[in-house]
Amino acid sequence: MPVRQILITAADARAKGFPPVALSVDLEDTVLSGFPGTPQGALLRLSGPPGGPLGVSVEIVPAGSALEALVRERFDVPNFGPLRIGATVTVDVAGARRPGLAFATGQSLAAMGQVATLVEFPGKDFAALVILGCGGREPDAAATLAQRDLAAVAKTLRVSA
Repeated sequence: MPVRQILITAADARAKGFPPVALSVDLEDTVLSGFPGTPQGALLRLSGPPGGPLGVSVEIVPAGSALEALVRERFDVPNFGPLRIGATVTVDVAGARRPGLAFATGQSLAAMGQVATLVEFPGKDFAALVILGCGGREPDAAATLAQRDLAAVAKTLRVSA
Protein backbone atom coordinates (compact mmCIF):
# COMPACT_ATOMS: atom_id res chain seq x y z
CA MET A 1 0.00 0.00 0.00
CA PRO A 2 1.44 3.42 -0.89
CA VAL A 3 2.31 5.87 1.86
CA ARG A 4 -0.53 8.30 2.32
CA GLN A 5 1.17 11.41 3.59
CA ILE A 6 0.06 14.98 3.09
CA LEU A 7 2.82 17.56 2.99
CA ILE A 8 2.18 21.28 2.66
CA THR A 9 5.31 23.41 2.49
CA ALA A 10 5.44 27.02 3.63
CA ALA A 11 5.70 27.99 -0.06
CA ASP A 12 2.60 25.88 -0.88
CA ALA A 13 0.66 27.58 1.91
CA ARG A 14 1.74 31.03 0.78
CA ALA A 15 0.77 30.23 -2.83
CA LYS A 16 -2.76 29.43 -1.60
CA GLY A 17 -3.03 32.71 0.31
CA PHE A 18 -2.08 31.45 3.78
CA PRO A 19 0.82 32.57 5.96
CA PRO A 20 4.01 30.53 5.46
CA VAL A 21 2.99 27.47 7.50
CA ALA A 22 4.36 23.99 6.86
CA LEU A 23 2.21 20.98 7.68
CA SER A 24 2.54 17.23 7.40
CA VAL A 25 0.37 14.32 8.45
CA ASP A 26 0.56 10.59 7.82
CA LEU A 27 -2.79 9.05 6.87
CA GLU A 28 -1.44 5.50 6.52
CA ASP A 29 -3.84 3.00 8.12
CA THR A 30 -6.61 5.60 8.44
CA VAL A 31 -9.85 5.98 6.50
CA LEU A 32 -9.33 9.74 6.17
CA SER A 33 -8.88 11.63 2.91
CA GLY A 34 -7.28 15.05 2.68
CA PHE A 35 -8.11 18.35 1.09
CA PRO A 36 -5.19 20.80 1.46
CA GLY A 37 -5.78 24.52 1.04
CA THR A 38 -9.56 24.40 0.80
CA PRO A 39 -11.65 27.25 -0.54
CA GLN A 40 -13.46 27.38 2.83
CA GLY A 41 -10.32 28.84 4.38
CA ALA A 42 -8.75 25.82 6.04
CA LEU A 43 -5.12 24.97 5.46
CA LEU A 44 -6.19 21.32 5.64
CA ARG A 45 -9.45 19.38 5.90
CA LEU A 46 -9.62 15.63 6.37
CA SER A 47 -12.81 13.64 6.27
CA GLY A 48 -13.84 10.05 6.71
CA PRO A 49 -15.97 7.83 4.50
CA PRO A 50 -19.75 8.24 4.25
CA GLY A 51 -21.75 6.77 7.10
CA GLY A 52 -20.72 8.79 10.10
CA PRO A 53 -19.10 12.07 11.02
CA LEU A 54 -15.31 11.95 11.15
CA GLY A 55 -13.00 14.84 10.35
CA VAL A 56 -10.06 17.10 11.05
CA SER A 57 -9.43 20.71 10.13
CA VAL A 58 -6.43 22.98 10.48
CA GLU A 59 -7.24 26.67 10.14
CA ILE A 60 -5.04 29.73 10.47
CA VAL A 61 -6.30 32.16 13.12
CA PRO A 62 -4.91 35.30 14.79
CA ALA A 63 -2.27 34.64 17.46
CA GLY A 64 -3.53 34.96 21.01
CA SER A 65 -7.10 33.97 20.11
CA ALA A 66 -9.21 32.47 22.89
CA LEU A 67 -9.98 28.84 22.10
CA GLU A 68 -13.58 28.87 23.33
CA ALA A 69 -14.31 32.07 21.38
CA LEU A 70 -12.97 30.45 18.19
CA VAL A 71 -15.14 27.37 18.75
CA ARG A 72 -18.24 29.46 19.43
CA GLU A 73 -17.59 31.61 16.36
CA ARG A 74 -17.43 28.54 14.11
CA PHE A 75 -19.99 26.21 15.67
CA ASP A 76 -22.58 28.24 17.60
CA VAL A 77 -24.60 28.70 14.43
CA PRO A 78 -27.89 27.12 13.32
CA ASN A 79 -26.50 24.71 10.70
CA PHE A 80 -24.35 22.88 13.29
CA GLY A 81 -27.21 22.28 15.73
CA PRO A 82 -26.80 22.90 19.43
CA LEU A 83 -23.24 23.60 20.58
CA ARG A 84 -22.30 21.95 23.87
CA ILE A 85 -19.06 23.16 25.46
CA GLY A 86 -17.26 20.59 27.57
CA ALA A 87 -14.17 20.60 29.72
CA THR A 88 -10.87 22.33 29.17
CA VAL A 89 -8.35 19.52 28.79
CA THR A 90 -4.73 18.85 27.93
CA VAL A 91 -4.26 17.00 24.66
CA ASP A 92 -1.32 15.47 22.81
CA VAL A 93 -1.62 16.92 19.32
CA ALA A 94 0.99 17.90 16.74
CA GLY A 95 3.97 16.75 18.76
CA ALA A 96 3.24 18.49 22.07
CA ARG A 97 0.89 18.60 25.04
CA ARG A 98 -1.43 21.52 24.53
CA PRO A 99 -4.48 23.09 26.15
CA GLY A 100 -7.64 21.88 24.44
CA LEU A 101 -11.39 22.27 24.62
CA ALA A 102 -13.90 19.46 24.28
CA PHE A 103 -17.21 20.32 22.62
CA ALA A 104 -20.04 18.67 20.73
CA THR A 105 -22.25 19.80 17.88
CA GLY A 106 -25.32 18.54 16.11
CA GLN A 107 -27.88 16.00 17.13
CA SER A 108 -29.09 12.54 16.20
CA LEU A 109 -26.98 10.97 13.42
CA ALA A 110 -25.16 14.27 12.82
CA ALA A 111 -23.94 14.55 16.43
CA MET A 112 -20.20 15.02 16.67
CA GLY A 113 -17.87 15.05 19.67
CA GLN A 114 -14.90 17.31 18.98
CA VAL A 115 -11.67 18.63 20.45
CA ALA A 116 -10.01 21.93 19.53
CA THR A 117 -6.48 23.08 20.30
CA LEU A 118 -4.15 25.84 19.16
CA VAL A 119 -0.63 25.51 17.81
CA GLU A 120 1.06 28.83 18.59
CA PHE A 121 4.11 30.08 16.70
CA PRO A 122 6.27 32.35 18.91
CA GLY A 123 6.87 35.73 17.32
CA LYS A 124 4.19 35.23 14.65
CA ASP A 125 0.85 37.02 14.44
CA PHE A 126 -1.00 33.82 13.56
CA ALA A 127 -1.62 30.38 15.05
CA ALA A 128 -3.11 27.11 13.81
CA LEU A 129 -6.49 25.98 15.13
CA VAL A 130 -6.69 22.17 15.02
CA ILE A 131 -10.12 20.54 15.35
CA LEU A 132 -10.63 16.77 15.48
CA GLY A 133 -14.09 15.22 15.63
CA CYS A 134 -16.07 12.02 15.30
CA GLY A 135 -19.58 10.73 15.86
CA GLY A 136 -20.66 11.27 19.45
CA ARG A 137 -23.24 13.19 21.39
CA GLU A 138 -21.09 14.36 24.29
CA PRO A 139 -18.13 16.74 24.51
CA ASP A 140 -15.68 14.03 25.62
CA ALA A 141 -12.06 14.70 24.62
CA ALA A 142 -10.78 11.28 25.71
CA ALA A 143 -13.39 9.44 23.65
CA THR A 144 -12.84 11.66 20.61
CA LEU A 145 -9.05 11.28 20.67
CA ALA A 146 -9.35 7.53 21.29
CA GLN A 147 -11.01 7.09 17.89
CA ARG A 148 -8.37 5.17 15.91
CA ASP A 149 -8.12 7.51 12.90
CA LEU A 150 -8.10 10.70 14.96
CA ALA A 151 -5.48 9.23 17.30
CA ALA A 152 -3.24 8.58 14.29
CA VAL A 153 -3.66 12.14 13.03
CA ALA A 154 -3.06 13.64 16.49
CA LYS A 155 0.17 11.61 16.71
CA THR A 156 1.57 12.34 13.24
CA LEU A 157 0.37 15.89 12.56
CA ARG A 158 3.15 18.49 12.51
CA VAL A 159 2.59 22.20 11.96
CA SER A 160 5.36 24.80 11.94
CA ALA A 161 5.98 28.37 10.87
